[in-house]
Amino acid sequence: MLNKKHKITLINTNWEPIKTNLTVDVIPRTNELLYLVELGKYFEVVRVIHQLNKKQEIVIVISEFSTPVKKIN
Repeated sequence: MLNKKHKITLINTNWEPIKTNLTVDVIPRTNELLYLVELGKYFEVVRVIHQLNKKQEIVIVISEFSTPVKKIN
């Protein structure tokens, strides 16, 4: 089985970078939630953009998730 890791860039809806060169095992899908520990917030995936050059670049457009999420203890 292949265990390929992907490097992605997270940007907000204003196309401002939030985090670059983030390594993930699974590419997030639209409407999934991401929790960024550094910011202590949940974000919703708005769009996934694949740029196919010599090397595949993946950009994830996210927006802050405003509905409160219950933490599981």
